[in-house]
Amino acid sequence: MNSLLGCHRRIEILKIEWRNGMTAFWLRVIAMVTMLTDHVGAVFFPGFAISFLGSEWEIFRIIGRIAFPIFAYQIAEGAGHTSNWKKYALRLLLFGVISEIPFDLALYGSITLQKQNVYVTLLLGLLAIRLDMYFVKKDIWFGRMKGLLFTGVCMAIAWGIRCDYSFFGVIMIYWFYLTRTEPIMMGLGNAIIECTMGGLQPFGLFALIPIGFYNHEKGYEKKWIKWLGYAFYPAHLIVIAGIRAVI
Repeated sequence: MNSLLGCHRRIEILKIEWRNGMTAFWLRVIAMVTMLTDHVGAVFFPGFAISFLGSEWEIFRIIGRIAFPIFAYQIAEGAGHTSNWKKYALRLLLFGVISEIPFDLALYGSITLQKQNVYVTLLLGLLAIRLDMYFVKKDIWFGRMKGLLFTGVCMAIAWGIRCDYSFFGVIMIYWFYLTRTEPIMMGLGNAIIECTMGGLQPFGLFALIPIGFYNHEKGYEKKWIKWLGYAFYPAHLIVIAGIRAVI
């Protein structure tokens, strides 16, 4: 009975959060669900499309374009609020290492250097923001120039080691950080980045809808929720890789 009451209480808390705006918890849920949809479509339903208005729409991949901009935005937000950026970076590095082989096996069927997983992209974006913060604190104008220079270095690394979303991912994270208090500039810059990426990525602009409703609250906050957010990426890739191996 107590467990049922506890479950009911948690559901009521989530309902209240939803009515009060989009918390960080709900942004994370949307990002995880859309990412899972994307990877399921890429691995098990490649080329699957729905005919509509005379065009073929790869619905799984279109939904999946929403995920990365939300993750990028949350890195930008996290960088501005974390009390220990080194621990934050180490967590991204740790799960990047854990995720690399599952990433390769799930999406490519073998261990390959063809691409590095998204945690590496997120880590480079975080480093770009951190360096910018460090330099700007010393000198706002010259410091910002240094920050831009080192962001370019992080972008070059992302391109060179073939990170997921390449250098576009790094500049998107950095742009979210720079414009975090200017929603119109944030949207315009994001539109330019997404459209420049081409393909289906412009559908990622739909991520700006939940981001626009974000109320800057953590929301449902339990320690295991934070770690679930990190672990979900390698965990779902391991499941996909396992299913792929047996079918």
